[in-house]
Amino acid sequence: LTEVAYLPTGYCFNGEIDLIEAGGRVYTVQSLAFEAAFFIADVTDPAHPAPVGAWRWNVTAYTADVKAFRQGSRWYLALSLEPDNNIVCGVAVVEVTDPAQPKLVDLYSSKNTGSAAPWCDTHTAEISADAEGNGAYIYVSNISTGDLRVLDVRDLARVREINRYAVSNADPDHFVHDTTIVGARVYVAYWSSGLIILDRAQVEAGQPITPLNAPGSIAPEGLQIH
Repeated sequence: LTEVAYLPTGYCFNGEIDLIEAGGRVYTVQSLAFEAAFFIADVTDPAHPAPVGAWRWNVTAYTADVKAFRQGSRWYLALSLEPDNNIVCGVAVVEVTDPAQPKLVDLYSSKNTGSAAPWCDTHTAEISADAEGNGAYIYVSNISTGDLRVLDVRDLARVREINRYAVSNADPDHFVHDTTIVGARVYVAYWSSGLIILDRAQVEAGQPITPLNAPGSIAPEGLQIH
């Protein structure tokens, strides 16, 4: 490997990273965990990256994950929030069409998504895009309830929870840590329950979810899938 450039963020705890393309330029956005919310850099010229800025939450929260998505010509970030003080939690959606001037769209949790059961403690999120590449659903990994929540974000003014998946296990060590979407499949890293594979169409249709493999069937001894 050859290093093209190095751009320090100024923070010690850097989290997940993603890309956005806005105004003919390319930017990286990186979560900054406990110290701040996210950091944006202009990497249009990868040999000469330039910082755009870093932003903090007004109230401390742990942001391990960030996912970028677009809807038409507008760009957004989905930022996962684990509460540090039980005040700020859930999934924050921030518009970054102008990367230098981020704007909070809203903070989503069970309180404003029509969920039948409370959730707010979000560790990671994944974006599901439609055929045109627009962000359509956010898959939310919730720590306190140990399950996966699916939000319909096609209309950001009316975000709704449309599905939920949970392994039937009361053990607190069985929780959704992360999710990856590839084609028609949703791959769920369910920590001690192993890898669970779901049918994406079934999930996003709001139908009762039947996993394509049995919980524990992809779980070598001692595995805590990240």
